[in-house]
Amino acid sequence: MLSLVVPVRNWPEQRISTCMRSFLRLKSDTLSEVLIVDFGSDEPLAVHSGDPRVRIVRVEAKVWSLAEAINVGVLHAEGAVIAKTDADIIIAAEAGPSLDRAVAATADGTTGLALAQAIDLPETIGAEEAYQASSRRLNTMGRVRPRWGQGGLAVFSRFTWEAIGGFDSRFTGWGNEDNDFAERVRRSGRKVRWFDSDALKIYHVWHPPSFHGKGIVARRAANIEVAKKDRSVFRPLRILHSQAPRRSQDKSGLSNVAPRTPPLVTIAIASTERKNRLRMLKEAIRSYVGQIGNDMEIVVADNGSSDADYEHLCAELCKLKLPVPLRPIRVKEPSIPAARNAITDAAAGRYICVADDDDIALPNRLMDHLACFEKDPAAHGSHGGWIDFDEQTGLIEINEGKERTLATLLFGSGKITSHPTCFYRTDVLRRIRYDEALALGSDFDLALRMANAGLKIKHTHSYVILRRFHSTNVTVTGLANQVTNGEKSRFRLRDSLGSALCDGFAASAKASDQLVYCRNRIDRQRIIEMLPPYAGVWRLHFPLSVLKTAVPPRTNGNGESLQPSGSDAQESDPDALGDRGDPLPGAVPDYSTVERVIETVDGDIGSTASGINLEFAYVSRPLRGAAKALRAKRRLGELGIEAELTAEYDFAERSRRGFPWSHLKVPKGARRLLSEPINDPLAVTKALAKLPASSILRGMMSVIADGTAEGFRYHLVSGPLRGREAAQSTAVMLRKLSAIPFTLVANGGVACDF
Repeated sequence: MLSLVVPVRNWPEQRISTCMRSFLRLKSDTLSEVLIVDFGSDEPLAVHSGDPRVRIVRVEAKVWSLAEAINVGVLHAEGAVIAKTDADIIIAAEAGPSLDRAVAATADGTTGLALAQAIDLPETIGAEEAYQASSRRLNTMGRVRPRWGQGGLAVFSRFTWEAIGGFDSRFTGWGNEDNDFAERVRRSGRKVRWFDSDALKIYHVWHPPSFHGKGIVARRAANIEVAKKDRSVFRPLRILHSQAPRRSQDKSGLSNVAPRTPPLVTIAIASTERKNRLRMLKEAIRSYVGQIGNDMEIVVADNGSSDADYEHLCAELCKLKLPVPLRPIRVKEPSIPAARNAITDAAAGRYICVADDDDIALPNRLMDHLACFEKDPAAHGSHGGWIDFDEQTGLIEINEGKERTLATLLFGSGKITSHPTCFYRTDVLRRIRYDEALALGSDFDLALRMANAGLKIKHTHSYVILRRFHSTNVTVTGLANQVTNGEKSRFRLRDSLGSALCDGFAASAKASDQLVYCRNRIDRQRIIEMLPPYAGVWRLHFPLSVLKTAVPPRTNGNGESLQPSGSDAQESDPDALGDRGDPLPGAVPDYSTVERVIETVDGDIGSTASGINLEFAYVSRPLRGAAKALRAKRRLGELGIEAELTAEYDFAERSRRGFPWSHLKVPKGARRLLSEPINDPLAVTKALAKLPASSILRGMMSVIADGTAEGFRYHLVSGPLRGREAAQSTAVMLRKLSAIPFTLVANGGVACDF
């Protein structure tokens, strides 16, 4: 059960033999093997022992790394519990029962790391003499070492070693690797305990400062820097300094070390057979690949599918060539909470990342969740913001979420959390499980019970997923049941708390009911780039002003300008002013660009919102699929045009928002002139072009874009006019110049008539 690892490099064989014999003489029920790791000694080590429990593991290494040597020993060890000691340690002959108790405590998880406090012996006592001497004599001659060094004798389980990624091989020579390992065990939530120093004695035999070669001072300084700067708990096992072999299980010889640590994170996906399941599930799975160095496994729980559907799912998942383990499991009776609980029971990761089979993880998701535990090792879980997108329409909604407390869950407003953004410690989910009595809403019930238990669920302060809406997801098909079950869970908890506590929670929720700021702000154009290529129906649009380019005035041979200006310019070339909108002074439309735009993206000129004096835009025809829309956007970019993408659904909604006629006010006694509706925006610009640009009449006219269910219609409207005669004469003039009828209107007479 217990494997003792003794890492050495260029140590005297007599010292190593004495250390080994002191452990072999123990009356221990657990010590099953002693592994002496010869980490690149100049001459291969040859320690002779008649005990079959002793093995020598030789690896070639140019650089001495005590940390990596320990890892090599653990990889070769057969025991579930590991004891690591140094070759300059002698253990008291009567310490066997105490060592067994430490092994039992680490094996059952009561203790994460058990340490022994060494007694430093004077230079006058050699290794063999210390081996022969009684503990009483050695105790009186030696001095107890302070508990700043934790490497004399350390006992830990293989599970603990795997859970934090073993010793950090970046530590070279010796020093700091033991303290770093102990601190990471402690920050992982496991207990670090010292042996009873009276029951278990170990003695450190004096020796010259180092047998590990030159440069020890520089290495110690580098080790200190690593320990200071890296405060992470888990570090993927790395073999950096040796050609470390491991024993092959199929007796085919030796091969390079392959890390056998369990994954850090289990991606937990509960999936139900439905239309397009495989397509969405594969997209969900692939969105996690590459994050946190692929230190993960993916578990897909098939939720109540038929035998044929389950077999088809397994066959399709096998076709995925992934650099991470992927395991399908099965829940025969349809139940979302039962599927979630089954994944929790099967999970090998230290953390469980909750995921839906139709959502897409953002690249920062796992890193941001783990950062919460780095900042607060006492945290039990985390959640983040999310971005909703509709697969059919492309409509996007950004949700930051809020801090998840009992007060906000019971009495908060708006969207506080979303279950597929959650990330929990595996041991937490194994104790507070999904309620299988709730077909829907078990996720919110779980959140309430966690909050009521006082668990700390931190916010990542970032968006972590793209949450998909489609015709068959549970949020759409089971919304009513989810809301009902959520209210039942709230009522049940409120009833148990009592009115006084509820009043306090309500006040607390009101005071802290605010959205969380997410640092990875993502604009809508970037979100569209992250959507599946087939998602949404889109419109491309950009203001017409980008199609106009400055043109130098034409001159004759004497340098005199041949370009007309002012009203003469308008009258001589009305099309140059009006065909593509009201031009900038001294500029004309770049018609070659206009033609290229039309060839690139089919569309028309129009408005993108209701309003007054809004600039006309070029608006594409509806483009189905984000990939097609982005390709069109890139082609326009090659023409120097930065276009904006808007979901067709959102664009249509804007079109239905009519112009706020009540805002079109005039002073008492004044009137406005309002044209009849004009459907073609080009007709509007041509009508304006017929009004002399420098005239008062042109300056007083504005263009109103009014959205309707059928699209946009336009009106020309004058500024306030006083006096009926002035207004009527202006109307006659406008009609004569523009060929458009005008009506005299006042406050309150616009909305109904026009």
